[in-house]
Amino acid sequence: MSVITPIHRDPRVQRSLENLRRSGFNVRLVVDSDDKALLLVDTDSILKKIERGIEYPHKRIKLVDKYIVIEVFRSVSRQR
Repeated sequence: MSVITPIHRDPRVQRSLENLRRSGFNVRLVVDSDDKALLLVDTDSILKKIERGIEYPHKRIKLVDKYIVIEVFRSVSRQR
């Protein structure tokens, strides 16, 4: 008889967790039961990763409802 491994110990789940972490995301694994686990990704780490990908120097990034809003603007000294 085969023993069923808890889902959080499944190599595919572990690889997924490591892939997300290597990509720069802050991820937690929460075990609900042997058959259910949650991968929780911190939204701040998503926003920081997006921010690193934007080359324009003056920017603000925020989460509004279901959207990530990226505001780019000229520096205050150039606005007249």
